[in-house]
Amino acid sequence: MNGYGGTTALIGFEEMNADDNSEFERLFDMSARQFLLQARQDPLRLDALTSSLDDIGTRREFASILTHFPPDQLASRVFRTSMYLRLVLGEHRRLRAQIERGQEAAIKDALEFKRINGDLRREWKFVCAHWHQEVTSALAKANEIKASDQDEVQALKSRYQDQIDALEAEKSELKARVDDAETKVGILKKRLDDSTMDPWTLSAFMQKHADVSGNWDRLHDLFVHCVNGCVPPSAWDTVVNITAMDQRKAPIPAFPESRLAVPVPKPPVSNPVILDLTNPSGIQESKSHSGGKSSQKSLTPKSLKKTKSPKPSSALVLPAF
Repeated sequence: MNGYGGTTALIGFEEMNADDNSEFERLFDMSARQFLLQARQDPLRLDALTSSLDDIGTRREFASILTHFPPDQLASRVFRTSMYLRLVLGEHRRLRAQIERGQEAAIKDALEFKRINGDLRREWKFVCAHWHQEVTSALAKANEIKASDQDEVQALKSRYQDQIDALEAEKSELKARVDDAETKVGILKKRLDDSTMDPWTLSAFMQKHADVSGNWDRLHDLFVHCVNGCVPPSAWDTVVNITAMDQRKAPIPAFPESRLAVPVPKPPVSNPVILDLTNPSGIQESKSHSGGKSSQKSLTPKSLKKTKSPKPSSALVLPAF
């Protein structure tokens, strides 16, 4: 190896002979041979080498090589690459010769490996095709189920929303009817409270507009029993004598018998009220079957002031026995 002014080293390498070239052409195309490194018949002299190194074409070739390969031991690597290629071709030629001379075991093994390789390839393709089909079918089914579920969810949402709207409207209507019923109940309670007769009110009225003489306490107890809907005790024996001083000679008619059949009103507080929201009126009263209990108060003359009218028009005599 020329050191080009430096250290000169001796490197031995083997060129490709005719057998190597024939084997190379057997493996590759004949046109590929032109890209192999071919040694010169005679090495260049120093002046020719200097002229070649100054050539622009040579510099471009070296620039292309040095762009991709490092310059360290480049010459040694080129020589040894050519030698290693010759050794590989020789080994391949010997193996081919052994096979051609009848190495049936190697041929059988190669054919068996080839068959196994083909079977594995076919099985691999079949498995890949099968699972590709399974995955595609599963994805299509999943998309179909998803679309169906979405449609069903939308239908349920729409249906339940309609029901919610209907219930809200019904709720508003029922609330309005309840409010109306409560208003009516309040009005009826007020009327009932206003129409309730108070025994003391009656007694005070009698004291102001009539000349009450005798046992006015018994008359008040009768008012209490009347308001409470109770029958006076059987032991009571009361005589009521009413004289109209301004109509002394006026005929006195008999008490109408039809009025005697009118039942005594029950206390209003004992009547429960039931609201029927299905009834447009919103009010239904139930009859009370509970009898009123007699309520007797201890009345004293001091609890009621007796006032006389300056000109009494009637006199009430209440003897008690």
